[in-house]
Amino acid sequence: MSSAHPQLVYRRQSRISTRYAEIILLTSQDDGRVYRFDETEFRLASLFDGTRSLAEAVEVARAQGTDTDIAAAKRFLSELDRAGLLEAETAAWQTAANDSDLAEATPGEWNAERANREAEPLAKSRLARQHALREARTPDIAIHLPTRWLLWAGRLLNWPMHARWRMAALGVVLFCLGLGVYNNRVGVWVDLQRLVGPWAIIQIAALGFFSVNLLGQIARAAEYLRRVGNLPAFGITFMLRVIPRFYADVSPVIANHDQRFATTDRMAVLGSSLVAMLSLLVLATLGWFVSRQSASHLPLLYAGVAVLSGWVFLLRLNPMSRHEGYQLLATRLDTPDLRDVAVASILGRGRIWRRLKPTGVSTPVIRLYALAVVAWMGVVAWVLFHLVGVWLEREWAGLGVVLFLVLCGVAMWNPMKRTRARNKLAQEMEARNPELAARRRKKRGTTVIKWGIGIAVLLLLALIPYTYEPTGDFKILPNERSDVRALIAGEVREVLVQEGQRVEQGQLLARLSDDEERARVATSEARLARLQAELALAERGAEPEEIALAEQRVITAQRRYDSSKREAERLDSAYQRGAATGQVANQAQAQADLDRERLAEAKNSLDVVRAGSSDEEITALKASISAEEATLAYARQQLEYTDIKAPRAGRVVSEDLRFAQGAYLARGDLLLSVEETGKVLAEIKIPQNDIGDVEVGAPASAKAWAYPGVSFVGTVAGIAPNAEVSEYGRVVRVQMEIENADGRLRPEMTGHAKVEGDTQPAGLAFTRGLARFFMIEVWSWIP
Repeated sequence: MSSAHPQLVYRRQSRISTRYAEIILLTSQDDGRVYRFDETEFRLASLFDGTRSLAEAVEVARAQGTDTDIAAAKRFLSELDRAGLLEAETAAWQTAANDSDLAEATPGEWNAERANREAEPLAKSRLARQHALREARTPDIAIHLPTRWLLWAGRLLNWPMHARWRMAALGVVLFCLGLGVYNNRVGVWVDLQRLVGPWAIIQIAALGFFSVNLLGQIARAAEYLRRVGNLPAFGITFMLRVIPRFYADVSPVIANHDQRFATTDRMAVLGSSLVAMLSLLVLATLGWFVSRQSASHLPLLYAGVAVLSGWVFLLRLNPMSRHEGYQLLATRLDTPDLRDVAVASILGRGRIWRRLKPTGVSTPVIRLYALAVVAWMGVVAWVLFHLVGVWLEREWAGLGVVLFLVLCGVAMWNPMKRTRARNKLAQEMEARNPELAARRRKKRGTTVIKWGIGIAVLLLLALIPYTYEPTGDFKILPNERSDVRALIAGEVREVLVQEGQRVEQGQLLARLSDDEERARVATSEARLARLQAELALAERGAEPEEIALAEQRVITAQRRYDSSKREAERLDSAYQRGAATGQVANQAQAQADLDRERLAEAKNSLDVVRAGSSDEEITALKASISAEEATLAYARQQLEYTDIKAPRAGRVVSEDLRFAQGAYLARGDLLLSVEETGKVLAEIKIPQNDIGDVEVGAPASAKAWAYPGVSFVGTVAGIAPNAEVSEYGRVVRVQMEIENADGRLRPEMTGHAKVEGDTQPAGLAFTRGLARFFMIEVWSWIP
């Protein structure tokens, strides 16, 4: 596409940032040769974007502070044309450039041959390849694929981004689906757990390659076609030369310094893949809701696509990593090297900051973004250290640590090479410019002084006394706890307390059914009274009146027996004749038998009264009385057990106490517990590496999640004799005693606690892990 006005065109752009200047490398579309520009030259060349005439471009350049004129601009355009970096239909400047009266170029003006000669070694260096604009870098497509047959899917996924009401509708649908997922969170959780298995992970990875990545790049290609009018290159590339992925080459549009495309086009192409991920998330979630009751694998597949598309969306939206979110922010701020600019703003590199500072953005905002980038890189480094480094150390000990350090060295190799190449380039620039060399020497002296002051300050800070405090998670335990259990079996008739109620020792808590126990006590008391009466009679001997009474009892018993015997014989005879029922005859016979036994008992009593009691009989009666007294004491104790009382003072704890009435308790069943919460114990899990700094009686402090603004102080009451395996390694349980008069700390509450350790230099306290590694781990490697 040509223009009536001169327009800068190129195949690729790369930038190299040095300490004093920015070098821009442009690749010609004609022959692929590379040309070098400084910032002023590139700014002037960028003004020729096909919308300005030569005079208008010169006027704008002067307004921007560039010292140029029409003649110099003509010579500059002529050199650009020779380099194949210029395009136009008709241009008076071409004729003017060949005029014989055109003044010769000065040595300081841009010359195509010299620019190409200076650019060639830079373009071949690793520095240029690795410091090319990241948003303009294009991975090499290993396998080219056609895209027209899939563009309909990209247009469908991009459909919401072409109108505001569509984006609003997409937001409403996402909100409604979020509510639906929350209401069905149990089913969602079950399906997500099914995704954790190895086979499921392989399936989801393959599905992500053929769906999420493919559809995201197809959506980007569709938006590129809509904005530019032609299809981008599309195919498969390999990350790290191993992992395949689909890729649509839309770099001509998203390159921030390419003046041929509007900012809206860049942002639309960049945002297309993000909108596609949201659309795919909506479709996958709807598919899960529709198929979640089926017995097939569709719900699992839909859940995997939804999770993967949501994760890719969040990852690429993150403005701290160099993906779509970062590129959108850089495009919006018109600052291609946003991260480099942000880092320069907080490192005090004033010259670079003044040169790269974007217009329209306040310095605090840029610095806030820089801090966010640093924090994000710290989080990434922490995650990699704990997921990779700790795992390697746990699996292969010292060899794993060495392997992790080697991996870190490999990761830092390229940045270190880029730094060396940047320094070499700066030295070459100084060799051609004495002013830069003098400035560098002055800056080097200032840098040495700053570093000396910084090291001295760090040494002073490292010598400051610091009290090291081992830290660990804690759980609140009651200081004393007593379980209240049923001592006899029975039904709970009455519950007299509530959960959380304060009770005193011996206070009645509940009553069990006591009917059988009361009957046993009454029977035993009566039996004991009879035995005591017999013993008194045996020891005293019989009186004449007692003998006469015993004889009268025999006579009465004899008469009653004779009468009942005759009645039994009469009714039996009547029963034989059929004049009486068998039941009546049996009852009469039973009464006769009972009267016969009473007669025999009366005769025995008469014999005893007449004969008196021997010493052996009196001893036997005393033994029977002792046995009956023991039986009565046991029966009374069993009756007392039906009243359940508090074994100690404290608070009642029970989850099911309000449902206890009417329940049947077997002997030993738990009814409730009574805890002493006026003083509680915090069980702290201290890592075994720090247990050497913990002593019994040491001060400690704890913060519970329920009271983040309150620090509970106490002392170490005890240390477990052995270490235990926990989720985060081996720990030792330490008990901390805390006064809890207000009852705010309740059993099973959790939080974090610190134990006051030894006072040592701050430098030693903060490098304990490193020192321990060399003193123990490295020591173990020495043969």
